[in-house]
Amino acid sequence: MSEEAASVRGVQPWLQVPVILSAAVVLGGLVSASVISRFGSARSLEQWQTLVGATRNLFRYAIVPGVICLLLFGTLLLLRRPRVFLRMRWMQVKLVLLAAPIALHFRARGLMHQIVQALEQARTKDMGSLMDSFTFTCDAAILAVVLVVLLGRLKPALGQAGSS
Repeated sequence: MSEEAASVRGVQPWLQVPVILSAAVVLGGLVSASVISRFGSARSLEQWQTLVGATRNLFRYAIVPGVICLLLFGTLLLLRRPRVFLRMRWMQVKLVLLAAPIALHFRARGLMHQIVQALEQARTKDMGSLMDSFTFTCDAAILAVVLVVLLGRLKPALGQAGSS
């Protein structure tokens, strides 16, 4: 093995471990947010505030920092050999698919803003439909993140000859 190949390989695990851990944090946070918003039973304004507070804390302290780490270390992995990776179809599809979780983040953020406004105005009757929309958005984000992770792990040829 050449010295250059050894040095590149030596960096890869140090970048892959944070990517794997960040992906686990993001997926775990999204699943938790989805479960809380789907099965959390709230009847009073105080219960709704507790439920929404827990969900907001998941995003603030787990999901968003996990996404930032995931994007940072994923970009560093890509920059190791960008010409090689950007020619692979699985990477092209993965990069296009990354737009979905990012767009869904902004959708969830907008919904959470509406939910907080409804709570501030004590409109608990609107909370059910808003939380349903929020849950659907979390579920879609889970699906998108799982697809991105699977593409990165399986690296399918997608009709490209000679890829592994």
